[in-house]
Amino acid sequence: MNSSKDLFTVFREKESLLRETPPRRTWRRIERRLDRAQLNDRHALGTKKPALLGTALVLTLAFSGMAALHLAKQGPLRFQKAAFTVEVLPPEPVDPTTGNLLEWSRTIQAQPFHIAEGEPGQELIVRP
Repeated sequence: MNSSKDLFTVFREKESLLRETPPRRTWRRIERRLDRAQLNDRHALGTKKPALLGTALVLTLAFSGMAALHLAKQGPLRFQKAAFTVEVLPPEPVDPTTGNLLEWSRTIQAQPFHIAEGEPGQELIVRP
């Protein structure tokens, strides 16, 4: 099956197998099995719900009891006061060149900038 034509011929040859229907007895057996599987799936949790709830309750009580014992061994809870300090920083000195650069950029942006395009027959050559 190297080419797509071979694949199509295989499908044409096996098409008759797709149209075959199994006997009625086989269909009934398949349907019975599917019905049984659906019933089992529906009732699977229904019979286990009380056990699951009981297990969850026991685990919750066990965990809360262990937590209570652990806290009782540590004694009463003590909270420490957090010490916060606020530090006021003096403003940093401004570099005078920064102000000059800012003024220069403002004047450049305010002025129109003209680029000569050249003549229509000229080529643009980019050199490294």
